[in-house]
Amino acid sequence: MRRTAAFTATLSHVHGLGVDPADSRVYVATHNGLYTVAKGQQPKLVGDRKDDFMGFTVTGKNTFIASGHGAPGSDRPSNLGAIETKDAGRTWASRSLSGEAHFHSLNSVKDTVYGYESGQVKVSGENKNWDDRATLDALDLAADPTGNDTLLATTAEGVVSNTDGGRT
Repeated sequence: MRRTAAFTATLSHVHGLGVDPADSRVYVATHNGLYTVAKGQQPKLVGDRKDDFMGFTVTGKNTFIASGHGAPGSDRPSNLGAIETKDAGRTWASRSLSGEAHFHSLNSVKDTVYGYESGQVKVSGENKNWDDRATLDALDLAADPTGNDTLLATTAEGVVSNTDGGRT
């Protein structure tokens, strides 16, 4: 009798986490695709994209914004710009900056998306046009979920904050 090794998926190089308000599923954006995880189950790749999802945020029911790099060997650009899914990650469409930008961090509050890309905080209300805000050397951004324009950023010197939507 021949034994077959069970496949065990492991998640590494995690860039972002999010919970879909449609069904409370947890999504994990990784260096090798977007996965769902559930207690007692192996992580499952969502769709067929193995892109490097560096920036990731849930913006509504089944709706996410992501960014990063196209998977090696794919026909997608090296810099994905802002891409959006409205079917919980199964398919994606380019919204802006394709071939130009790869957001390292994305965070959304209400109808506003805050991004960090190439040393610049960028803000968009519709994910097509981006307003350049403060310049800083950050690792990640977090926006106050109450929508009061407070942003936190992690830097080499520690956490910095502002109350003007990333302008300063």
